[in-house]
Amino acid sequence: MAAIWGILSHSESNIQPKLSVSMKKRMGKYKIDRIDDLLSDKFYFACGHQYFTPEAVHEILPYHDKERNIFFTADCILDNRPELMQELHITDADIPDGLLSYHAYLTWGERFVEHLLGAFSFAIYVPDTDTFLLYTDHVENRCINYSLQGQTLYFCTTYDLFKECFSSEQLKLSEKWITACESEPSACMLAFPGLTPFEEVFQLKAAHYIKYTNGKLSEIQYWKPQKCKKIHYQEEEQYKDLVVQTFRKCVEDLLRPGTQIAANLSSGLDSTSIVSIAAPFLEKRGEILHTYTSIPDEAHDYESDAYFVPDESSAVKKTVACFPNIKSHFIDCKGENALTHLKKFVEEYDLPIKSAINLSWIYQVNHDAHARGCTIQLTGQMGNGTLSYGDILSLTYHQMRTFHLIQAKQSICDFLKKNHVPKKYFLHTFYSAWKEKCCDYFGISSTYKNGNVRDNLINKYHIKCQNQKLFHSCGNGSLLTDSQRHNNICSQITFQQIGLYNTISSLLHGIIERDPTKDKRMIELCLTLPMTCFVSHGIERYLVRGYLADILPEHITTDTAHRGLQGGDYIYRLARSWEQDRLNILETINNPQLSTYLKQDKINEMITFCKTHKQLNPKCDSKPIIYLLYTVSLSYYLSNYDHPS
Repeated sequence: MAAIWGILSHSESNIQPKLSVSMKKRMGKYKIDRIDDLLSDKFYFACGHQYFTPEAVHEILPYHDKERNIFFTADCILDNRPELMQELHITDADIPDGLLSYHAYLTWGERFVEHLLGAFSFAIYVPDTDTFLLYTDHVENRCINYSLQGQTLYFCTTYDLFKECFSSEQLKLSEKWITACESEPSACMLAFPGLTPFEEVFQLKAAHYIKYTNGKLSEIQYWKPQKCKKIHYQEEEQYKDLVVQTFRKCVEDLLRPGTQIAANLSSGLDSTSIVSIAAPFLEKRGEILHTYTSIPDEAHDYESDAYFVPDESSAVKKTVACFPNIKSHFIDCKGENALTHLKKFVEEYDLPIKSAINLSWIYQVNHDAHARGCTIQLTGQMGNGTLSYGDILSLTYHQMRTFHLIQAKQSICDFLKKNHVPKKYFLHTFYSAWKEKCCDYFGISSTYKNGNVRDNLINKYHIKCQNQKLFHSCGNGSLLTDSQRHNNICSQITFQQIGLYNTISSLLHGIIERDPTKDKRMIELCLTLPMTCFVSHGIERYLVRGYLADILPEHITTDTAHRGLQGGDYIYRLARSWEQDRLNILETINNPQLSTYLKQDKINEMITFCKTHKQLNPKCDSKPIIYLLYTVSLSYYLSNYDHPS
């Protein structure tokens, strides 16, 4: 793995040799093991290596194939490495992933990435045909940005190259991006795929590559998973075998020999499924698995919800007891809250962070795992859309839309009987979901509205229209059409945001997060399975609770009455140090740059809230607190730039 960056210039001005020195200095803030580059008057390729696998030490990147006159650099870790080596007739067991990928390019040409599995971005330049290619992987595990300025093309894993090379007039903050970011009440920062916080700087979309030749730039999509055909088996056991084999393969392919592995572990289905496959596999190799669990600060006294469980340590300890080679670690971020490191997060990620509540413990997990020698961290971020997808509402809606009314009635009866749910409660829940869907459809829901953002910006960039467009495409909640569910699983916005965070985190901490529930093979599988595989025999999330039941501990698969809630104590944490924090908040949001994007009366309301609330009630409405955190983060971000718009 690596950070890669470079320039291809057709302009009259030359690339200055001092750029190599300044970029190496700038990239020194990351945990990079080695930096190599190739630089000439019109060409610059660089690679900041990270040794996540034993083979990575041998990487020679950027690579110049002098015989063919091809330049190649890569940020990659391959998941189908053994299969590729066999297919390419390569016997060198120590061949690094970058060089293996280059052999794939020589064999299959421009569409070589269709044969690869893993986390990757590649840059290729062929001077003889004046062709430049830039790739990212199928689900954008690795972020790669690019910008075309006149006749000069720039690319970089981070924003550092653009900040080094562009003037303040060239590198302006994107008003459109920030407006979309701040108008979204959830932690999602994106509404327009491919846009970044900077004008004229773009993030390459998942399963895409750009081709720049003869002065023309084009974007090509090489993988279209929505077109997967449904499979139909006669026996349920056939579905079970396919799910188990596919998911097991997705997990085991991430467990590279010679690496120490860590994994996030909660009481949920996704992380437990991953650990339940990874731990026995590693035990056979005589290796341990480090697991990390976020828990509340024990200093806080709070009332737990009947359904949501903020402290998952009890169930996790039962899981750990099932696997002798697990070494568990519980992260409580003692004495910290969402504001403690927010300014640092904004600076390091170079983003107006909206996920500080969870990023605090994720940051600590990555730091601790790296300190223990781990280079790969298993997560299950995408599991709710793939592995553990499926509730009774989604199945019933699907069967009703396809006019399978008898099956819908039977599914409801099975669910009510299995889970002892009153029919009246189910009908009320279904009606509420249907009502919310209708409101979203006609744009009369407040779900996607943050009233803090200036109306003229909302109108200028058609934010409401874009949100409705996203809803029509991906839906919201459980009542989804087949097309919406497919688009939801393959959401460019989801891929882009997760890829952006995970890429920067890997550079900051020297450990890469890998998610088998987001694997290309799992996505394709979930798009081909019939809905009855996700909810069956009255059991929701059936891929795990049914097909993987023999692999997971029983206390996880049979518990349908609780669900873990990471970071659920964030208001209690804020309340403890509110007296001092509110003064810091007042100073931070008293920033005239904020009114460029936010309504001044809303900023004044936040100021009044902090002045009048000398103590914070841990049971207060969370919405004002969330928006307050967003505003503090945005203020920090804008303060880092002289030109806020």
